[in-house]
Amino acid sequence: MRPPPISKVEETLNPSCDAARAVGVRQITFLSVAGAGKNSIVPHHGVEKHLQKGEGYTILRPGFFAQNLQDAYLRDIVKDDRI
Repeated sequence: MRPPPISKVEETLNPSCDAARAVGVRQITFLSVAGAGKNSIVPHHGVEKHLQKGEGYTILRPGFFAQNLQDAYLRDIVKDDRI
């Protein structure tokens, strides 16, 4: 899972994945975001592409997170009185 403050994945998450594989981790599961496979702007895209260069990976792309209801969409929900 990519922490929001980390955007330079080539310096952080990708080397972490490499280090895990180097010590024998056979399966890496990455919690990505919807559309990351085709959207090179999001940092998740870089992690996905990096993982795909090796073996033993799973990419999960959830469509929505419940916490989005508490911040990103809260004002719209309250204003429109609907989800």
